[in-house]
Parts: sequence; structure tokens; C-alpha cells
Amino acid sequence: MQGLMMDMPLLISGLIKYAADHHGEAEVVAREIEGDIHRYTYADAHPRMQRMALALKRLGMKQGDRVGTLAFNTHRHFEMFYAAPGMGYVLHTVNPRLFPDQLVYIINHAEDRLLFIDRATLPLVEAIAPRLETVEAFVFTSSRERMPEVNLPKPVHCYEELLAAEDATGFEWPLFDEKTASTICYTSGTTGNPKGVVYSHRAAILQTMVCSSFEFMPGHKEGVREVMFPMAPLFHGNGWNMPFTAPYTGSKLVLPGRNYEPEKLYELIEGEGVTLSAGVPSFWLILLDWLARTGKKFSTLRATLSSGSAPPRAMVDKLKREYGVDYIQAWGMTEALGCTMPSLRPGSDQLSDQEKLDRRMVSGRACFGTELAHRRRRGQAATARRRRRRASSRARALGGGRLHEAERRSRRRRLAGHRRHGADRRPRPRIAHRPLEGRHQVRRRVDFLDPARGRGALAPRCAAGRRHRRQP
Repeated sequence: MQGLMMDMPLLISGLIKYAADHHGEAEVVAREIEGDIHRYTYADAHPRMQRMALALKRLGMKQGDRVGTLAFNTHRHFEMFYAAPGMGYVLHTVNPRLFPDQLVYIINHAEDRLLFIDRATLPLVEAIAPRLETVEAFVFTSSRERMPEVNLPKPVHCYEELLAAEDATGFEWPLFDEKTASTICYTSGTTGNPKGVVYSHRAAILQTMVCSSFEFMPGHKEGVREVMFPMAPLFHGNGWNMPFTAPYTGSKLVLPGRNYEPEKLYELIEGEGVTLSAGVPSFWLILLDWLARTGKKFSTLRATLSSGSAPPRAMVDKLKREYGVDYIQAWGMTEALGCTMPSLRPGSDQLSDQEKLDRRMVSGRACFGTELAHRRRRGQAATARRRRRRASSRARALGGGRLHEAERRSRRRRLAGHRRHGADRRPRPRIAHRPLEGRHQVRRRVDFLDPARGRGALAPRCAAGRRHRRQP
């Protein structure tokens, strides 16, 4: 017997529609590649996303086709997080900081049909464009007057001209299976070529709901509009989900463009009243050095979310003691976002400041739906020398569901124990899927291109951290 409650698929397009309908006045502020500031609201952004969705359809995109972006944190890149997935296309955010050969491999491997670029990535795209086998056209994310001369072998469209040619009157986002792929991110923290992670609409919505709970991001006061500032690039794990979390919560969203100079970051943080930021520890090492030299302070920032590596204890202590900013850590991977929540465990209010700092130094505690396991491989040939951890990070569970990450080695070193036996002796991994059957799963399935089993045959399920090697 099933329940009789009304049902609707969990689709990303619902987030921006909700934002436009119920807190459309909330702002999105972004620094353009050229350096100036662009400002508009969710109510302004929604029809632009709808028109871009129609433009993609006019360009011949079909459900399941990949739309690549090689761009930084701007308002047009933000719009693509809804325009492409909202139509059933798959947004593939490409990291421009990778080596050219890796970029060529990633774009060809994902079979991107369109590639959205900006002024900052244009020289890189011009260098690799002749080697891109599946890209049919490029879209330059600017107005026509700001488009430079381009030297590309395929048609180049202007983003704003594509929008101007469409009329979204009466447009409704299509409905489809919530398990449809929404975005792809490739992780280079692996052996061999980067591996692609495919997220679903369902996964994105569930992740957004987890990230929006009062337990995940502590300190929120009723009626106060949060101002979120993802310093993490949008091509890193969906910008740590902030392009989805901010519209869902009615928060103001601030995007830094490509300029990460400390004075430019501080200008946005203070000028836009940022309350929550997100980024790796290296951002703060640079920013704190600049703050110390200039004597600047924060007036609105209350917390910053961190992940990626273990921060220095002195930095976490200094941020809280001298600047009043809580440095909160979570743990996750490209293929398993948001496995832990960064807030202190209930009952921690009775702890001393140093005891609270001790807990801030661990990588959070398990979110609902996350199962953290520390396992060893066992089998006929298992010996004390050959046993290896199957968890993808060298982590150990502490009491109360907390997770502690030791000082990390590079991912390349961490995975070096997973010995490679030559490309001719194992199938080539295609895309790592992260299905969320109602919960966040560290354990997931990996799609292999295995000649012996047929193209796209589904390989045996792998545990996190073992995704690059087929299980016996």
C-alpha cells in the first residue's frame, strides 16, 4: 500500500522558480570578468534562464546532451546551472586550471556539444579548440560589445544575443524523472585521467535541503537574510552547492568573478554584507595575511565553510579570536558532496573555548543519510602487508559521529596504493555515478567501458576510494 500524498519530481528548475516567486527581491551580485559589478534579483534572473533554456533547444540540444562551461564565477555562469539542467540537458563545468591535455580529454570524454566560455578562458580555448572532437559551437558569455576578436574553428554565439532572440512568455519548465543527470564534475585527484562524477536532480535537491538546515549552518537568526559568498569556483563540486542553496533559502548570492586578490575579496565581503563564505584554507591564509598588514576587520561575516585540506589550528583560532568568524569544516569529495555537517554537536554549548576549538578542528559530523565506514579489504590473498583502507580519505571516526582527517597527503599519493596494472589489463572508467536512493551514499556505482562486457556495461559496485579499480 502506498501513500496518497501529492507527488512531484525533485528538479533543479523548481529551486529558481520558488526563489523568483517567493523571494524574488533577493539579489545576485557578481564581479564581471572585466572587473565591474553586475547586480540583479532572482526575479530578474529567472526569465533570463528560461530564455537561455529555449536558446539551447534552438541550438539543437536534446535531453541528456552535455553543455560544457569553461568559465569563472559570474552571473551568466550561475544562470547556466538552471538553464541547461532545467531542460533535461547536463551541465558539465570544466576546471580551466587543469593542464590543456586534461581539458581536451575531459571535454571529449564527456562529449560536450556546446562550450560556454568567457574572456578569461578564451586564450586557453583557442589553444585546444582544434582538438575538441564533439564541440559543435561555442557561446561567449558576454554582450556583443564586450566580445573580443576570437579565433575558433566552430561557430561562436554571443550569450546576450541568444537571449534577445527568445521569448519566454508562457514558458513552463518541463517535468521529467528526478534521477535524470543534472551536472557533471570531473575530479583530477586520481590516478590516470580525471574521472567524471554525474549528479542527479534528486541528489542536488536533497543536498540543498541538507545544507539549508539550521543544524548544518549554525547561527542563523529568523528573518535575517543571509549573504552567501562562494569563493570556491563554480566548477568545483557545483560551487559547493551555493548556486542551489542561496535561491532555496532566499539568501543573497555574491560571486567573485575571477579576481581572487585579497583586496577584491574583502571589497565584496564588506560592500555586500557577506555573512557566510565558502572556500579552501589557502584563501584564508592569504586573506588573513592581507588583513594583518592593512588592519581591516569584518563587520558582517560570521562564519566560513571550509573543506579540502586540514587548516592550521592557529588560523582557526585567530579568525575566531581577532575577527569573530567561526571557521567550520565539512568533509566530502567531488563524488560524495556534503558527507558531514560542520556545526558543533548538540550539547557543545557547555564546552570551554578551547574544547570548542578542538571540535572545530575535526571535519564535522555525519549528516542524516550518510554512512561513514572504515573498512579493510579481506580475501584469499589478503595479508597484513597488502590490506589497505577502502575509505577514500585517511580518516578515522571519533565518538559522536565526528570525522577526523589527518594532515592530508595529496590525493595522488593517497591513491598510489591502488596499484595500476596497465591500461591493457583493465577497463577504462567512463563516468562515476553518485545515485542518491533517498540518501547520500559514499558507496556508489561506476560505469566502465569494458570491451569484454560490451560498451557501457555496469561494473561491480565499488567502495569510495576504490573507484579506479575493478573489484574481483
